[in-house]
Amino acid sequence: MDIDFLTAPPLEFLGRSVPFRQADYVVIGIPFDRTSTYRPGSRFAPNAIREVSLNLETYSFLSDVDAEDLRIHDAGNLSTPAGVEETVERVRRVVSEVIGSGKVPILLGGEHTIAYGAMKALSGLGMGFDAMVFDAHSDARDEYEGLRLSHATFMRRAFEELGVRDIRYIGLRAICKEELGFIRREGVRAATALEIKGLRGGSHCLDALLSPTPSRYISIDLDVLDPAFAPAVGNPEGCGVYPEELLRILKRAASANVVGIDLCEYVPVYDDGSTGAQGVRLLLEAICAIEASRRGG
Repeated sequence: MDIDFLTAPPLEFLGRSVPFRQADYVVIGIPFDRTSTYRPGSRFAPNAIREVSLNLETYSFLSDVDAEDLRIHDAGNLSTPAGVEETVERVRRVVSEVIGSGKVPILLGGEHTIAYGAMKALSGLGMGFDAMVFDAHSDARDEYEGLRLSHATFMRRAFEELGVRDIRYIGLRAICKEELGFIRREGVRAATALEIKGLRGGSHCLDALLSPTPSRYISIDLDVLDPAFAPAVGNPEGCGVYPEELLRILKRAASANVVGIDLCEYVPVYDDGSTGAQGVRLLLEAICAIEASRRGG
């Protein structure tokens, strides 16, 4: 890759990396958490995720795919400047190059704002896509703590400034009145954690959200999981989704043409090892599900 603000990783994801030209998937770490407002530290996650990946088995029973056999290139970490706008622009540039080369970017956050850069790349390339966002929060405030672009506002910016109209939330359960009004006014679709658990509404809501589309971007904020399973995140929120519930949904979500995926908001300093293990397993299962779908499985 001809990007001058990527640095080689100290460890490679899964302990191996094929040359960029041969790769189907490209891992990029984005160590950025400048707008985090509760528990910062997700800037340390990309390298921590790589370390965890070296110690997990790579076969997926769910998809009958072994990630060890996939052609994955680890492009290293993005050098992130102080400003969120410049970081987003760098994410846009690198994701644009990866997708333009016919490969699937796998972004290791970092705070969730990095997903805005990926969506900006997709929009700039003229790709129609749905944004499937696994998250406890909608991140759709108009402004938060004086910032119009942050981890709490980036989905509102994606809707208003990038024209991302097909937003599909999975696991939503923490929202303010302003965000709720925005979602209802604009007809944004969501399967809440209560609906996923069958405590409110029916499964038809989830079925509609998971319908295949021409292209899909998957964004995973680890706080979508209940903190009993993933406590080491930037903004933990109780009464969340269980890992097995999320796995079933991820498998179905990957039946679309997935053009990119990210994993965000892991904060290693709070981890006893459980959150990192959950996060990397979810990411591996998602990648294997994408591969199985590409193979026609």
